[in-house]
Amino acid sequence: AVLPEAGVSIILGILTSFIISLFVSATPATTNGETDTVANAAANQVLSFSSTTFFVALLPPIIFHSGYRLKMELFLQDFTPIVSFACAGTAISTLFIAFFLQTLVAAGLCDFAPTFTELLTFASLISA
Repeated sequence: AVLPEAGVSIILGILTSFIISLFVSATPATTNGETDTVANAAANQVLSFSSTTFFVALLPPIIFHSGYRLKMELFLQDFTPIVSFACAGTAISTLFIAFFLQTLVAAGLCDFAPTFTELLTFASLISA
């Protein structure tokens, strides 16, 4: 295969959106502007994409499919590096965010003064 399935899906989505936007901009407006308003409302309805739709309807099947197609032997073969990078990356990210927020607090750019422990707690939630 020249292009992966995800790449073809992205290209088809871009082309479809482009064609819809051309159609809407080519819609003639009437004297009272009613046709233009209806066409723009329809285009906004078709071209809009809510985050709720993505997180509730589209993301779970993508994650399930990825987990279902995972080759268990390859995953277990690389389990130690995966866990090492995950733990080290989370720890580094947590410390970076906490020290960055502490710098903002010390510079007086915040209206409140959290303790460093609270900043670490917040940073760990954001990092994980």
